[in-house]
Amino acid sequence: MNRTEITALIAKEGLSYQEIVTEWADHGLIDLKELENSLRELRQQREYVAAKGDVAAGMYLHKNGKIGRMFNYKECTAVILNVDRQKDELLMMSLNGKTLPFSSQGYCFDTQWLSCGLNATHMMSQMADDAGAEVEAVRFCLGYSDAFVREGAAFLMTEEEVLKLRPNSMQIMTALNAAQVQTNGFWLSTAIEKSLKADEAENNVALYFTLQQDGITIGKECTTTPKEVYPVFSLHFSSLNGIKN
Repeated sequence: MNRTEITALIAKEGLSYQEIVTEWADHGLIDLKELENSLRELRQQREYVAAKGDVAAGMYLHKNGKIGRMFNYKECTAVILNVDRQKDELLMMSLNGKTLPFSSQGYCFDTQWLSCGLNATHMMSQMADDAGAEVEAVRFCLGYSDAFVREGAAFLMTEEEVLKLRPNSMQIMTALNAAQVQTNGFWLSTAIEKSLKADEAENNVALYFTLQQDGITIGKECTTTPKEVYPVFSLHFSSLNGIKN
C-alpha cells in the first residue's frame, strides 16, 4: 500500500493522524519518546541550508559542519556574522565565550591604526609579552580552538570590521539572543593608549560594540571593566558539509 492509498484509507475511516499515532502508542506499536526524537532530528535536517547562495548572516554553524537556521544548544557552535562571496569565506562568532576585562592590569597599546582584527589581536599579545603584562580578552581569543578553527586564528574584531556588519545587525542580534548571548557589550581589538603607568590604569581604554536592531554602536570602556568576549574567526566554504554551489 502506497502513501496515497494509506491517506485515502485514513480519510475513509474518518480518523486523524493524531488518533492513529495515539492508538499505536496505546498498543505499544510505537514509542512516543523515540518518535519525538526522530521528528526533532527530521526538523533539524530540514533546517540545514543546502545552497551556498542561501547562507546568510544570523545562521548557525553546527558541530557536523552544516549551516542551519535553528538554534540547538547542543549542536550549534558559532553564528555567521558576514558572508564574503568573493573570497568564499564566512566570518563566524563562536558561541563559546567569557566575560573578561580587556586587561586586569590596565595594559593598553594603541591599535587604532590597524584595520585587521587578527593582526591587532596578535600585536596586542606580543606587546603584552614584551611588557610582562596580561590582556585577558586577547589571550582568550588566541588560545581558543575547536574543530573549525586552530589555536591562534581566532581574534577580536576592529572597529572598522564591526561597522561593516551594520546591514546584518538585526539578524545577528536575533541569532545571538536565541543562543542566550548578551549583545550589549563585546570587546574590540581597537585600544587607545593613554598611560602605561600602573597607578593610572583607569585612563586606559579599549573600544567595545553593542548590537541593536537598527545598527551597531561603539563605546569606550576602561580596560579593567569586564565585557563579553566571543572569539571571531574566518571559515572557508570548503570547510562546510552539505553546501552546494
